[in-house]
Amino acid sequence: MVRLKLMPPLTRIVGQKEVVVDVGRSLLKAVIERAAAGNCKFRAAMLDAEGSLSAEYSCLINGRRYNVSDLDGVEVDETDEIVLLMPIAGGMAAGSVEVLVTTYVAGLDREREASWKGTGRAAAPFWRVIP
Repeated sequence: MVRLKLMPPLTRIVGQKEVVVDVGRSLLKAVIERAAAGNCKFRAAMLDAEGSLSAEYSCLINGRRYNVSDLDGVEVDETDEIVLLMPIAGGMAAGSVEVLVTTYVAGLDREREASWKGTGRAAAPFWRVIP
């Protein structure tokens, strides 16, 4: 079994901290596609409108970073540590850089975070345009 560890915001979208796929040594792209076939929330997050892997995410395999859209030929098995995450970055638009900044405080549970809504303390993503 291959375990895909999810980092925010995937944990919030999918509602899980990891997705387990019952395969042996396989191409990581195939593992992610199989996980998406079995989990509609994971599929919605990881696949674009054409059904291809979204370029929004990166993954770490034993600490080495890959773009999810560039996983051709990358094999994994149950001994590999695989982490899927969204990089904290953006793109260029009309001379500005959009940066997605996500703040998370270690150890917060959802109830505590929910109680912070409206106080400005909630761990939540926000966009900022930097000229």
